[in-house]
Amino acid sequence: MAEQMTKVYKNEIDRNAMISFCIHKIKTYYNWDRIAVEYEKMIVSL
Repeated sequence: MAEQMTKVYKNEIDRNAMISFCIHKIKTYYNWDRIAVEYEKMIVSL
């Protein structure tokens, strides 16, 4: 039982690490400031 919990916990950590890694990559590839500005323009134009 404990072994199973450890496995799940490890997978959770791996997934979280993967998610933050992906977010970091996205932030690096696409300039978030520019995206935010584009969103603002889009919202204002609505």
